[in-house]
Amino acid sequence: MTTAQGVILEQPRAIKVGSVPRLGEVYRFSGPLPKQLGAFGNVGIPAPYIVDSQDVTAMRLDSEIHDSTRTSVAPIALKGAPTILYRPSLIMMDFLMAEEAVSANASDRHLVVPRGYYDRAEARAKLEAGIAPEDRTTISLLSEGDLELRQGDDRARFILGAREEEYFERFGHRIITLENLQGSSGQDASVNYLWFGDPQCGSGLDCGGRGLGDAGSAFGVRRVLAGEASVA
Repeated sequence: MTTAQGVILEQPRAIKVGSVPRLGEVYRFSGPLPKQLGAFGNVGIPAPYIVDSQDVTAMRLDSEIHDSTRTSVAPIALKGAPTILYRPSLIMMDFLMAEEAVSANASDRHLVVPRGYYDRAEARAKLEAGIAPEDRTTISLLSEGDLELRQGDDRARFILGAREEEYFERFGHRIITLENLQGSSGQDASVNYLWFGDPQCGSGLDCGGRGLGDAGSAFGVRRVLAGEASVA
């Protein structure tokens, strides 16, 4: 990119930190969310750019990449109703929504969207209730408050994936705490991101953070097809 003064500005690029079998090349970038999306896109990672929570499970079980990360799972909350988790998050796929979320966080708020956004997510969660949790795109947390997720819990399996039991056992977790997102209104819905803490600190999950404009860390995964060259 070239500025009006003719100075060439290098676009940010995520740094490759390793490869995980059956997953792909793993990249890392710390910074405000919009810059992260661009940095991952610049190394060939498509939307939703930020790693899914189930990919984090694979990274931690199959490699030494254990650090905390933002994820592309989004909580959506309505005052007086259970929080819904859905994937992939529009905040992580759309640069304008990412900027709006950063602006809201900078004012100590969460991104607010029309009530219909929550209603559609809730309806989808009900439709998918008979599907294995790891294969769903949406699930209800069944609560407005904070949670203690245990092995075998459908909500834990939605977040961690089919290897949920292995994850609990590998890292010696009896519970994984989840700090919920609190809806501020019964008319409009609050949307945020799921933060996945590192296993050495209990793998805590946080739906209510307001740090998307900070130098927070995130991973992205570039899935390399057979015969395709790796990106340096």
